[in-house]
Amino acid sequence: MKKRRAMLAGSVAAILAPELFAQKLVPVRLMVVRRLGLAPTNQCVAPCIRGSIYDLSTQAAPLDQTVLPLLKTLVPICDVIERPWKGNQANVSSIPKGIYTASVRTDASKPWMKSLDQKWRLELGGTAPRSAIQFHYGMDVSWSEGCFIVGTLLQKGDASGITTRYCKLENGEAAIAALRAVVMANGRDPKNITIGVADDSDLFPGMRPSEPC
Repeated sequence: MKKRRAMLAGSVAAILAPELFAQKLVPVRLMVVRRLGLAPTNQCVAPCIRGSIYDLSTQAAPLDQTVLPLLKTLVPICDVIERPWKGNQANVSSIPKGIYTASVRTDASKPWMKSLDQKWRLELGGTAPRSAIQFHYGMDVSWSEGCFIVGTLLQKGDASGITTRYCKLENGEAAIAALRAVVMANGRDPKNITIGVADDSDLFPGMRPSEPC
């Protein structure tokens, strides 16, 4: 009888083992901080919105403006550019700040999506009435139809004003690879992604850009 019970216990343990010893995955939490204008002194609308993406998956901080002091101590994953704000209109406007869910897409929905890093992207949820707002590969703001274009800013700062490089990116595939590495890292849950989008209110207090540069 004892032998039978032991065998039964062993069988039950074998069935439950994967659930008992499965690693608890960490939700992916990313934060986008964007700068709406060229500089706080002229408070103008630039031809694109520039920002950076940070990984907060291991941080307890909220995904909103209150996390800005912490971000100053972190290295961003990569840079992003967006179209300027135009009333949240589809294809031509940036999106409102807020907290969004996100999912991974790898299908080739555009002719230029040939390599893995051109196909791989994150798509935001909860953006109604708009849809298909993504973080994807591109070279400049013209690649955006309301999406975030990922890469490394060609013009690092604002001291030079609006140049031909201001709304351009380089290293797009490398930036996507870095973003993918964060989302798909061992121990992370790529099916549980949250992305916060905030405006850099610490650098631009009370900014209400209304005139073009």
